[in-house]
Amino acid sequence: MRPGALEHAVKAWEALAAEASTELAEARLQTHWAAQLVAAFGDALVEPRPDDSHSSMGWDFDARSFVGERTPQGWRASLTPATSTLALLDDRGAEQASLPLHGLTLQAGLTWMAETFASLAGASAEKPLKLREYEMPPHDVAAGATFRRASSAPYEELARWYGNAARFCEAVRASTPGASPVRCWPHHFDIATLVTLDRDEPDPERARSIGFGMTPGDDTYPEPYFYLNPWPRPKVQTTLPGLAGGAHWHTRGWIGAVLTATELGRADAARQGAQVEAYVRSGMKAAQHLLEA
Repeated sequence: MRPGALEHAVKAWEALAAEASTELAEARLQTHWAAQLVAAFGDALVEPRPDDSHSSMGWDFDARSFVGERTPQGWRASLTPATSTLALLDDRGAEQASLPLHGLTLQAGLTWMAETFASLAGASAEKPLKLREYEMPPHDVAAGATFRRASSAPYEELARWYGNAARFCEAVRASTPGASPVRCWPHHFDIATLVTLDRDEPDPERARSIGFGMTPGDDTYPEPYFYLNPWPRPKVQTTLPGLAGGAHWHTRGWIGAVLTATELGRADAARQGAQVEAYVRSGMKAAQHLLEA
């Protein structure tokens, strides 16, 4: 990575509570399911791609929103986690319609999106808008319950996690050859970039790569965490390099350099940003060392 590549991400860092909470976990689950609406829009209207990125989302720093891929006419769906608001954007990125999801069901969101797009674009989607059938973390909104927000605070905290992570992912992408666009994947709900070291290798299973990103919590850790995963997976018996920033190596099921919310701890924005920068620099160096060994 180029010297100074992460400085902007550090300066723009927003302080996080950096602790697990049931309220943040609930906000994460409801937002994960709400993001399936943006993925459904991409599935139905965006030209399919072999890597499935047509259903992925980027992060809009100004709007603090997830933004889906563009249709051939330039339309996109977006989701603002701080307010749980679904929206449709035109080819200039201007919001043409929006729907707060509080008190509504997933099906209501799908119906609104299909009907509103048809009205705005003057044509219906060629394929029906529907949710993907893959394993998702259970929540009662999947069974027809309505989205509900007891407080906006955990949703705003979730948005800060994604905004901070997106800036660091963009810094890695901009400064590292072979790094992919930064995307949030609707299945696992992580936001990440993939650095491919063997760019001439056509088989992704054989090409050496490093995945860097953040997930807001999952079955591995119930709290948000950053990860740096070298591929192919290093042997467990390999001596793992040291990591900075209070991070640790995860070795159960997969091997990666991890920095959890608990390890990040409570601090001001400058200290948290510097801690993540130290983690990213040491983790990237360590992952490259393991792949070169």
